Amino acid sequence: MIVLKILLWILLAVLGLIVLVLVLPVSAEASYIGGKLSYKVKYWFINVMDSGGGGVMGWLKKRREKPKKPKKPKPPRADKKRKKKDEPAELLPAELPPEEALPAVQDDSAASQEAPETAAEALPADEPDTDADDLFPDGAEDEDTGKKKKKKKDKPSSSDDDGEEEKKPLSEKLEFIVGIWEQAQRPLLKIFKGFHFDDVFIDFIIADDDAHKCALSYGKMCAAVYNGLAQLSELFTVRLKTVDVNAGFALDDSRWDAGAKLKFRPCTVVIAGLWFLITYIFKVFIPDRLRRRKTRKAAEKLNKTSREAEVR
Repeated sequence: MIVLKILLWILLAVLGLIVLVLVLPVSAEASYIGGKLSYKVKYWFINVMDSGGGGVMGWLKKRREKPKKPKKPKPPRADKKRKKKDEPAELLPAELPPEEALPAVQDDSAASQEAPETAAEALPADEPDTDADDLFPDGAEDEDTGKKKKKKKDKPSSSDDDGEEEKKPLSEKLEFIVGIWEQAQRPLLKIFKGFHFDDVFIDFIIADDDAHKCALSYGKMCAAVYNGLAQLSELFTVRLKTVDVNAGFALDDSRWDAGAKLKFRPCTVVIAGLWFLITYIFKVFIPDRLRRRKTRKAAEKLNKTSREAEVR
């Protein structure tokens, strides 16, 4: 019982850590002001990385780039010196025996060549090769076993049925994909809405020497900015701070200042995944199984009635 209690407490602690990791938010800040990009990524209050090379990622990078001190060679020990001194001299190879004393190696090449010839002579030359099909034709009986040899049946060509067999899985796959997409739309929107863009500010000045070109560029930029913000607001949660797009007719250089803050909680993905799983099981999987069972029972009933009619 004590061991089970300990394991239960460990399991609860692990689940609590997982829930805590999923609930804590991930935030990011990015801004482009005066031609300089600055960013910062944080997990709760922990600085993960920033544009200045700080945070956990910067610390790990510095640790990797830090030069390692060369190791000093260790002095040889006295025991190794003694062993080298006490080692005996290399033994000279023993005198080889004269060639006359070596046993003569028999040449088996002639014997190996003669062996296949004798084996071929031993086989009778007049007996023709007979197969099992020639000995026992279709429907003939074997004298030893008394059993009839089964006639080989040619397999029907599946070229005619391939089209129908391929069409059915394709339709099922398309139906499966459509069902998944219908049930995944709202959970996906839930995930997208979990991205919170706060304090969004845009300060653009469109400058050009030619007033006509400047006006055209200003109109195109206004359409792109406001339409883009409208599309982003439909997918994500966007909270604007300031949006200012002006035309600089008397200026030489344009200005592109923008920035935003992003927040997201990983638990949103888990909630959306559970939502999708439950809706798919109760709205697609179970009804599809019930429909298939009904069609199968109807087909069996129809076959049964047709057989009874044939018997009568």
